[in-house]
Amino acid sequence: QSIDLQGAELSLLAYPGNVIINPNGMRVSLEGSATTTSSDPCIREWDDGTFDAVVAESPDIGTPPSGFPEDFGGGILISDDFGHQALYALWKSGLLCYVVDEDLGFPIDTSLLGLLAGDAFNQLFPESKPMVIVTRPKKPPTMNFTTDHDVGLKVDELGLDFMAELDHRLARVLAIDLEVDAGVDINLDAETGQMGVAIDLGSDSITPTVSSNDFAPDSSETIETSFA
Repeated sequence: QSIDLQGAELSLLAYPGNVIINPNGMRVSLEGSATTTSSDPCIREWDDGTFDAVVAESPDIGTPPSGFPEDFGGGILISDDFGHQALYALWKSGLLCYVVDEDLGFPIDTSLLGLLAGDAFNQLFPESKPMVIVTRPKKPPTMNFTTDHDVGLKVDELGLDFMAELDHRLARVLAIDLEVDAGVDINLDAETGQMGVAIDLGSDSITPTVSSNDFAPDSSETIETSFA
């Protein structure tokens, strides 16, 4: 199946792998892959064509995975390897690449810098000017199945470039790298069969690090503290 993701094509392939039946139950295995047509220009400089391959053993047939009730009737398991491959393909397609501006529905200006750094940028921008935020997703997300949530999603080095007009040109006035550690819970409505996805993304899920702050370097610690 091919899925359109903001103009990029994500191809998902699944085919029969094996069927095992024993006194404890039955397992139907599928092999699969997730690929995309090409690297988005915004991540091309960081894409080396590989993802974090993880080899994980499946639980024995009839043995409930961690967190399952003892009397479970069946379950669907996804391997760490396939999960990482799918997230790599999503990242490669440019799914995390954004320019946050009025076209995206978030008109912002340099007054946002005051919320982050107090008056540190006031001399640079005595009057507010339009500003945009450009994302720089340097690494593909990864999955973690050993959290308190159904799935943990981790994104390292998600860069944010704060761009504003200086000397009649658009310049980067601040850059921040984020580490995002989010939890995802998948809920199934037993009556309708619909699946709901809940994302836990609290302020403690995001760790900011100022990576570039040439114009107000003394404010970096304040920015990191107030970013959440």
